[in-house]
Amino acid sequence: MHFPILLGLWLASLEPGAALHAGRDCIQRADYSCAERHFRSALAVLPPSDPRTAIAWANLGATLYLAGRFAESEAATLRSLESYGPGSANEMASALSNLATLYRRSGRFQDAEAFYRRAQRTVESIHGVDSGPAGVLRHHFAELYRAWGRTDEAERHARAAVALLENSGEAPRLPFVNSLLTLGIIFQSKGELREAEALITRSLALREAAFPPNDPRIAPALLALASLRLDSSRIPEADQLFRQALSISQTSLGPNHPYCATALNNLAQTAKLGGRFAEAEGFYRRALAIWEKTTGPNSIDYALTLSNFADLFRAQGKFMGAGRMYRRSIATLSEVLGPDHAAVQSRRQSLQELTAALERYTNHRVSIQTLRKP
Repeated sequence: MHFPILLGLWLASLEPGAALHAGRDCIQRADYSCAERHFRSALAVLPPSDPRTAIAWANLGATLYLAGRFAESEAATLRSLESYGPGSANEMASALSNLATLYRRSGRFQDAEAFYRRAQRTVESIHGVDSGPAGVLRHHFAELYRAWGRTDEAERHARAAVALLENSGEAPRLPFVNSLLTLGIIFQSKGELREAEALITRSLALREAAFPPNDPRIAPALLALASLRLDSSRIPEADQLFRQALSISQTSLGPNHPYCATALNNLAQTAKLGGRFAEAEGFYRRALAIWEKTTGPNSIDYALTLSNFADLFRAQGKFMGAGRMYRRSIATLSEVLGPDHAAVQSRRQSLQELTAALERYTNHRVSIQTLRKP
């Protein structure tokens, strides 16, 4: 994922400016706790009227997002938007895009679309429609529409993002690498696995060439490649890649980062497919605990993991527990995504199948008991 760092960082020169520069250097090293310390130290001395105050808030918001602290990130990003004055159109566009990304992440797709469009108008008026910054916005639109279930629009924007970022000289920088990954994931969702693998493996190779082995920016590509292997029924390879992503995320970001929850959720899938039900249950419980801390129990992430946990219970014949999980997942996904979203429909289908299986099981038991009566 790409969360743009404001170009205004380069303009600072006084002592708070030195802290801003140091914070940016920390982000480049993926040391987000270091970045947070520097941005907060700048905010502690900058007066509200100083234009660098808005920049510090915006970059603190970006840092907190990368650290998986989404509620705090939203608060800081909103503070930045309140602080910008006239003549800060470019910085405002970056902050609007950052806020839109937070809204996309929480399932507020219409709000995200509106903020992305505001940012896009400004970026294209300043940099041009064929610029690198315009390509970054197209990548964000692709991520938005992919999450929204609007796959054709997502693919159109993802293709445009890859082309714009490559032609503007952004390759092989992170925005271009992210756009490759997003397009690969979209192809995977359409069942075009050969095309997906080419893009995902290219994104991973570029990350591994650019970053140290335990850099968290490698983890998203590992997770995507592992998911692709899972779709191809190459379960041992998928399991190994998920474990690698989990190890990198835990080492570099801590055990409660969303990357860890994603890896744990998928490790539960491979454990379930291998018949290791107790291990799978442990993974799901750990993933749910992380989602509860980072996105909350009413988030899309929590609901999707809960639905997968329900699948595990169903496979074990724990029908009552599975039904409770399905119903809670459906309620959350319906509230956030709408009742007609594909994710909601598939969970409803699972619940209907579970209910039918439970009725068959109940009727069978009643029949056996009747036959045993004297």
